[in-house]
Amino acid sequence: MVMVGFLMSREPADTATITLVYDAKFKKFVTEDGNSGMWITTEIEVGGTPLWNFDHKMDGLATDIVIKLLESVRAAITDERYYITFEDGPTWIVVEPHGKDSVNIVDCVKKDSIRNPDDRLDIESQMPVTKRAWAEAVFDMAYDFQKTVIDLNPELRDSRSMGIIDKKITEIRGFAAANCDEIQL
Repeated sequence: MVMVGFLMSREPADTATITLVYDAKFKKFVTEDGNSGMWITTEIEVGGTPLWNFDHKMDGLATDIVIKLLESVRAAITDERYYITFEDGPTWIVVEPHGKDSVNIVDCVKKDSIRNPDDRLDIESQMPVTKRAWAEAVFDMAYDFQKTVIDLNPELRDSRSMGIIDKKITEIRGFAAANCDEIQL
């Protein structure tokens, strides 16, 4: 197995974007069924470069993805490896330490790659990004998700899932403010 060394040696990007793709099926599910837990595609870019280097979609339950991405900010601050499972296990995103002020965002296609970077395949993208840029991307995505769901179905404003996400945003922002000078959002 070959590790993608050139990606490891890059300077951390100072921008990241996480986009949830609100397709017609998701919008209909939220509007008509009153549930924001529909499967959704997640797109991640680091420094303007897509994380995935082949035609591949990362799908998962929307509220679960948002909550887990928020938790990845806590892991980034505490320099812990954290992974998010997509599609119930065929693919994972790992957020792992990469220097004092940055993390690596890794697209893992096999479970062994999550815990052992030496076992990663050359198709498993690794992109360093500053902790601040990662946190900003995660919070922007979470706020956009809340706004989109509530715009589609205002009755969901006080739903359990929106309450959990709102509480998680407040909790992680407070943790970031108390524990990381670089992430003062």
